[in-house]
Amino acid sequence: MTSHNLAAALTLAGHGIAVFPCAPDKKPRPGVRWRQEATADEARIRSWWRRWPDSLPAFEPGRHQLVVIDCDRHGQADGVAALEAMAGEQGEDHRDWPTVETPSTGRHVFFLQDGSFTNAKGALPAGIDVRGTGGYVIAEGATLPDGRAYQPLGDGLLSAMEHDAVPRLPDWLAALIHPPEEITQNPSAVMPLAAERPRKEIISGGGQSEFFRRTNEEALRRLGEWVPALFPSAKPQPGTGAYRVTSRELGRNLQEDLSLAPTGIMDFGVHDMGDARGGKRTAIDIVMEHGGAPGPIEAARWLCDQLGIDANAAWDAARPGDAVEIRLKVPPAVAEPEDAGQAEVAQSDEYEEAEPIDERLTQVGGVLGQVIDFIVATSRRPNRRLALAAALPLVGTLAGRRMATPTGAALQLYVIATYPTGGGKQHQMDAIDRLMRSISLDRHVGPSQFMSMSALVKHVAASPLSICAQDEFGALLKRLSHPRASTHEQGITMVMRSLWGANFSTVKTPAYATSSSIDIPVPAMSVFGPTTAAELYEALKGKDVVNGFLNRFLVLDGGQRVPEHQPSRALRDVPQSLKDAMAAIYRLGLKGRGNLSDSVCKNTAPDPDCVIVPWQNQEASDCYAELSRMIQQRMDLDPEAEPFLARTAEIALRCATIRACGDDVQAPTVTLEHMEWGAAIALQSADQLIANASRYMVDPLGAAEFERKIVTKLRTAGRGGLPLRSLHRSMQKHFRFAGDMKNALDALARSGLILVETRKVNGGQSTIVKLT
Repeated sequence: MTSHNLAAALTLAGHGIAVFPCAPDKKPRPGVRWRQEATADEARIRSWWRRWPDSLPAFEPGRHQLVVIDCDRHGQADGVAALEAMAGEQGEDHRDWPTVETPSTGRHVFFLQDGSFTNAKGALPAGIDVRGTGGYVIAEGATLPDGRAYQPLGDGLLSAMEHDAVPRLPDWLAALIHPPEEITQNPSAVMPLAAERPRKEIISGGGQSEFFRRTNEEALRRLGEWVPALFPSAKPQPGTGAYRVTSRELGRNLQEDLSLAPTGIMDFGVHDMGDARGGKRTAIDIVMEHGGAPGPIEAARWLCDQLGIDANAAWDAARPGDAVEIRLKVPPAVAEPEDAGQAEVAQSDEYEEAEPIDERLTQVGGVLGQVIDFIVATSRRPNRRLALAAALPLVGTLAGRRMATPTGAALQLYVIATYPTGGGKQHQMDAIDRLMRSISLDRHVGPSQFMSMSALVKHVAASPLSICAQDEFGALLKRLSHPRASTHEQGITMVMRSLWGANFSTVKTPAYATSSSIDIPVPAMSVFGPTTAAELYEALKGKDVVNGFLNRFLVLDGGQRVPEHQPSRALRDVPQSLKDAMAAIYRLGLKGRGNLSDSVCKNTAPDPDCVIVPWQNQEASDCYAELSRMIQQRMDLDPEAEPFLARTAEIALRCATIRACGDDVQAPTVTLEHMEWGAAIALQSADQLIANASRYMVDPLGAAEFERKIVTKLRTAGRGGLPLRSLHRSMQKHFRFAGDMKNALDALARSGLILVETRKVNGGQSTIVKLT
């Protein structure tokens, strides 16, 4: 299998096709930016396959002026039969087309294209997709681990290329993908355009017409009225008005999202590929590239229709140099009082939930895997994700204050496990305590709560190495971030920031009038904090992101509540093999032998030596360097994500090193597998932070700024105003107390800037807020 896939990759490269490696699940390998890094260079390809011998070769068809008609056979939809039937109706023989059969008996049919075909499928029937520019396919000759392969049917792609026999995409098929008077809303629906008007030349001198400019500006200002129609799964980010379409929804690699904000649109999939505009896009571009619009005129007309713009009037005025007045249609829900209540109900406050981490990441060996398995076996609600969240800081504590990452960083982790109330979070805390006590290391188990900064300092001074399992961690954070929190409560987060970054150094604690600063040599405190997602993010202020507190946490979501089961093992019954393995990790780098309680104690060493866990090979080191580079690039291009991503690479390396210590308790090394695993966990956690912080986090504004924001929202809404319920919902991120909204509206009403009207609607009433 390995030699087959490498040979297939090299064969493709020999034909000038740029390839990249995918895992057996057909996803690009971690850290490989496939659109930028795909190559036909033999040395680079061989290097990839040495790192990932079971990789499947893949390539981007559009890069080579190809488009793939991807026929699947899933469920009731038979794309193969559908394409053959359409070909027969057109009098064509599908056997003349270069075709590769997939392992699932689907087909990849190859044609030449002009570069305009992406992944939009247009009006093609169910079971048939398109892969062109921006998409990829697994290549001919690739072999799965079970022996199934991507095999040519008759003349495959490679044979057709050798004989210069790849046909042009038939006009009838192209018309289905790019309908002449339609553009695609999503794979199963079509967006109607406004009535056909005579087309006029509206671009001159290489410039942009006023009509195009105004359409793009209006589309940016009102993203919510057209983005969900084009990307049904895209959800708004409260407070910013921005939308993010994930790389998975676009069929891309992990770091190639599409960001649509009122300040502009950025396509992270092309920004560093030599794109002339550095990834910047207009709304019209997006409708052409992702909606299937055949040209800018059709894209602009569809946007006008979505925005309620009188496109026909604007069209008549759209001559070079003309100023255009965009006239908006008044939505009936605003114009007619009796419909106001319906408008209020129609607005949604739903958000797309960030997915929990991939459960496959919990399937690991070594001591870490043994701890996970023990926690699961003893739980009434067994959840491997929660078990991983508890096991990581536990094993990190065992190896802590002695072992270090290859870069010299310490192994303490702050892990938050989010899960619904009553989902069994308490069991993870009990398991941590029981496992530590089973090898007489309960002296390293910290308190369940810190009531003040001085209490935290006192604990760490007495026990520099500890794991603190703190229930309802979100409630603790809410107390610390409350406006009335005392100085000593607010200081807890400051000290925790210092402790997280104490990499075998001495931390100086703050000094107060009643207490002097003290030195804590090499503190290594880990935290396991279960809580609900809502309580966690609602407790955090915007400043907690900026000052680097939140990005020190590895946030692992446990997913849905698991049904109760009868545990297969009692919590008190810790296997002797697991006890021995944990004890061996604790002794890593120490000279003591024998019974732990009698020989060594990591708390008493005044300035313990740092023992580096080295890289196993250059590939492992390169993986970390690539992860760091990718994260830095992502932060440079998306400043809003920077506070969440800043420590992702460091967290990934700490996780990888912790696992390495459990995999070899004699002479651990960080392998490529460890690093890829740690990177996957840390990146998924960062994406959780970004997604959920947008949903939950509070960014309180001062009274004057709060009122200005209300006025801005009402001005954007137009003369019909907004239902009070909708206005309240859109502002909820910016106030701390329920009375803030009422006070602001009262002040604006007294100043004469707004009107608050109550209307009767369908037997009830609806309150509308609008500018005077």
